[in-house]
Amino acid sequence: MATNQEAVSVWLSAMGLNGSDKRLWKWSFLPESPTSKTLIETAELGMVRLLELDGAIEISLLTEGKKYEVWFQVMLTNDASEWEQPVTLEMELPEKTMKRNKMSLKDLQRDVWKDVFVGDFIYSNYPPGYLKFYFLAGFDVEPIWKTGLIVKGALIKPKNN
Repeated sequence: MATNQEAVSVWLSAMGLNGSDKRLWKWSFLPESPTSKTLIETAELGMVRLLELDGAIEISLLTEGKKYEVWFQVMLTNDASEWEQPVTLEMELPEKTMKRNKMSLKDLQRDVWKDVFVGDFIYSNYPPGYLKFYFLAGFDVEPIWKTGLIVKGALIKPKNN
């Protein structure tokens, strides 16, 4: 996890892949961006019907009074399949407020890192605790076998407006 005045980055690790069988993931190093020589550890999903990724960050690492956005950073491989059904992206604030967003990944450009929006919030007077975020697939529809998802991590950043 990296922090500075501008943003907080949270990278999913093996511990962040709660709820999914860790044997279904292949860990590897990929370029951070198309022009970067910096390699980052990523997790590539094998074939699954149900998927649950989750992460959390101590809310006190953020700046009081700022509006933040939460994003998962993912890539679909060229041979990714069955991402037409919407995935559910959730965020839980320390006082237990939930925000939920649904989207289909089918139109994501392949083999390019994409930020997938989870939600936004203003950090104001929250009790001590964690901001939690989730990426769920196959739980509210008939689950089908999915392949080709690579996870770079999650990013919590101030909203520019």
